[in-house]
Amino acid sequence: MDGARRSTDASDEQEPKRPCLAVAGGRNGGAGGAGGSDAGDDDSHGDAGGDGGDAGGGGGVGHAADDPPPTLSTLGDDVLRAILSRLESSRQTVRMCVLSRSWRHLWRSVPSIHIDRREFGSDHELQSFTDFLLDHHNNLVLLDAFRLLLSSQDLRLPASDWVRRVINQDDTPPHQLKRLHLCNVHLDMDFASHISDDRCPSLEDVRLENCSYLTARYEITSFSLKKLVVDGLYMVQDDESDDDEDEIFKLIIRAPALVSLRLAGELDHIVDINEPHTMPSLVDASVHLPVMTDEELNNVEENDATAHQSVLGVLLNVTTLTLSHCRLLFQPEDSVELQLLVFQNLRTLFLDECYIVGEDFVGLKPYLQKSPNLEKLILRCSKVQPGYSLNWYFGDDLVDFMCENLMLTQIIYQHDDDAAPLLVAFLLSISRSLPNNKIELIRVE
Repeated sequence: MDGARRSTDASDEQEPKRPCLAVAGGRNGGAGGAGGSDAGDDDSHGDAGGDGGDAGGGGGVGHAADDPPPTLSTLGDDVLRAILSRLESSRQTVRMCVLSRSWRHLWRSVPSIHIDRREFGSDHELQSFTDFLLDHHNNLVLLDAFRLLLSSQDLRLPASDWVRRVINQDDTPPHQLKRLHLCNVHLDMDFASHISDDRCPSLEDVRLENCSYLTARYEITSFSLKKLVVDGLYMVQDDESDDDEDEIFKLIIRAPALVSLRLAGELDHIVDINEPHTMPSLVDASVHLPVMTDEELNNVEENDATAHQSVLGVLLNVTTLTLSHCRLLFQPEDSVELQLLVFQNLRTLFLDECYIVGEDFVGLKPYLQKSPNLEKLILRCSKVQPGYSLNWYFGDDLVDFMCENLMLTQIIYQHDDDAAPLLVAFLLSISRSLPNNKIELIRVE
C-alpha cells in the first residue's frame, strides 16, 4: 500500500518559457496604457504614456514618437464589447459604461447578459433593471451567453417572459446563443423546442438548476450541444390540469455531440429510462442523488433497483463516471432480474458518499467486474450496508474476474470513518483480481 503520491515540479526539469509581448510600445512598454490618470475620459488622454520617444526603437511595433499612447478610449468598439462581456454581471457592465461618454451605449450591444439576484436589493429592483436591459438591447438574437440566476421562484412569471424574449423570437433569424444558464426559473412547455437546432443552432453549454417545468416529458434535441447540466428536477402542475397530483418529470436527451453530462435529482425522474437517448460522444457523466435517511435506505423498492440500473445503462459509453449518494447494489428480489451492463470504455470511477450493499463492501465487486478497462477508482466517504449476501445471487461470477488495468484506488476518508479499514481489507482480499492496483489513503477534515 503506497502513501501519498509525489508530484514532480516541471520547473525543476526545464527552463520556463519567456513571455511573449504582443505589443511593444517603447521604453515605457505596457505601462503607458495602464498608467493614465483618466483613461475613461475620451476628451482628455492626459500624460498616460509618459515620454513617448523612441516608440519604435529596437524594431518593435509601436506608435510614432509624436502620437499619444493607446488608452482604453482608443480601443475599437468590438474589443470593448468583448471586454465588457467578460464581466461577472450586466449590472457591472452598465456601470462601466458611464466611465466614458464614448462608451455610453455600448451596453446595448454587449453579446452577453448576466443577471444575478444577489446583486439587487429587492425583486422589484431586479425586475426593473432586467426589463429595461432587454427592452433597449440592440439585438438579442446576437447574444452568445445568457445567464439568469434567481434565489427563488417568486419571479417565475417575469422570468419566463425574459427567457422567451431571449430564445423565442419566431420572426428573427436563428439565434447565436452558445451558453445558457438558468437557476430557479419557471420554464414553459415549449422551452425544449426553443433551444433546439432550429432556433439555437450554435448552443453548446446549457445549465438548468432548480428549474420547474410545465410538462412531464422534456426532450432536449441538439446537434451542437456539448455540455448539459440538469440539477434539481421537479414538476410544477399546470393550472389548467384536472389531475390532483403532478406527473413525474422525465428527461429525454438526444444530443450526438454531447461530451459532458451532469444529472441531479430524484432517481425516479432523473432521466426517462423507457425512451432511447442519443449521446454517442459522451465522455464525462455524473449522477447526484439526494442524501437518503436510514429509513429511506431500508425501504428501497424493487423498481428503484431497476431504475438505478437503467440510469447507468444510459451512460454506458462514458470514460469518466461520478456517482454521488447512490446505493450500490440493491438487494434483488426473486422477481427482479438485476444485471449490470458492461462499461467497456470506463477509465475513472468516482463514488462519492455512496452506500455499498453487502458485508464488507462486497457490493462493489460487480462494478469492478463490469468495468474491465478501469484505471482509477476513487471512493470518498463510502458507507457499507451490512446484512445482505450477494454470493447467493451472483454465484461463481464474482469469484474469478480480472481488472488488470486498475492502477490506483484512492480512499478519501474522515478521521472518524470506521468504513475505511473495511474497504482496505476488502480490496486486499480481492488483490488477485486487481494485480496492478495501488491503494492510496487520503484523510480529510
